Amino acid sequence: MSYQTQTVNLTANIASIENAPANTVLNYGLLIESTSDISAYYEVESTGNNPDIFTLKAHNAIGLKFVIPAQSFWGNSSAYVPTAFSAFDIVATSDGTTVTITPSNNIVGHTANVAFTVSLNKGQTYSARATSRQAALHLAGSVVNSNKPIAITISDDAVTKASYGSCEDLLGDQLVPLTVIGDEYIVSKGYLAKNPGPSLADKVYITAAHNGTDVYLNGSGAPAASLNKGDTYEVSLTANDLHILATQNVYVLHVTGVGCEAAMAVVPRIVCSGSSEISFVRSSSQDFYLLLFVPAGGQGSFEINGNKHMVSSSSFKSVMSSFGQWKVARLKFSNTDIVTGNPYTITNTNKLFHAAIINGNSGFGCVYGFFSDFDIVRTDPIFHFK
Repeated sequence: MSYQTQTVNLTANIASIENAPANTVLNYGLLIESTSDISAYYEVESTGNNPDIFTLKAHNAIGLKFVIPAQSFWGNSSAYVPTAFSAFDIVATSDGTTVTITPSNNIVGHTANVAFTVSLNKGQTYSARATSRQAALHLAGSVVNSNKPIAITISDDAVTKASYGSCEDLLGDQLVPLTVIGDEYIVSKGYLAKNPGPSLADKVYITAAHNGTDVYLNGSGAPAASLNKGDTYEVSLTANDLHILATQNVYVLHVTGVGCEAAMAVVPRIVCSGSSEISFVRSSSQDFYLLLFVPAGGQGSFEINGNKHMVSSSSFKSVMSSFGQWKVARLKFSNTDIVTGNPYTITNTNKLFHAAIINGNSGFGCVYGFFSDFDIVRTDPIFHFK
């Protein structure tokens, strides 16, 4: 099957797309519809500094109950106007939507831990923006409930950390509701490093959706953390992969990157999810990495655009503590193998899988996102916008 790609440049409409000012109801929602299934993502600055991609998750992103995950290691730079900040942005899918928000820290117009409501009609948006640039005062653990389905994106602009170099980067992704999170995850390390210098730890954030949640890492018999609803546990990832088990469903957020350029993605659960086919486009000629997660037995069944030789079964390693049940590959492709701007389709004829891309380089920024299905197994895993 032949796939095509289409890029829509929204720069001319930026004044009616960027969800600002905060604490204001705006008519800034984007609706994407198609006659057939598509894969889509929103990208910021594909050829400049401070990029990231927001992989659009279609029906998997729509829900009534959310707990906001966020990183707490990188602060926001004060070097820009308008000032960089951490935020989550809500869009309504129906008229008469009432959203109740309980921020974990102060946001513009509202104080921490005090619930308030916002009324939205279809396509209207609301931005909850942190008032502080300090990493510890980001919005992890904020709770959002709605009487009608909504979608939420999370963002953290121009994040910076002196110990990780001088880079300043946008982090962001589209969130999923509580109905789509799970209790088992695999995270594969990216390529953060001093420039020049040694490899740096990725950061993984585990946010509880329920009280009394114990979190176990890499098969340990003792919990690494005991969390209540809204609590977040940070893991510094230095090994190639991380296996997470929880006694109740949790969110997992992963910050990785290339060099000192950071990027962030919401990680899909591995149980009752995955795709047999995903499509993506390489948006820049910077370093390109493909992360693949598949149950044992599926590592030899991958094809990219029908080519069986681009993904070798020997590239896969067993995930620690999975008893050989899960395999992970971290693959780098040249611009000849995966050409910038061309559509590519990855298939597996044997097992459902998860796939993420990392695309970036020091001095140019980095993007990171998952393109596989976050929800329960369906016969057609490619995203459908309604």
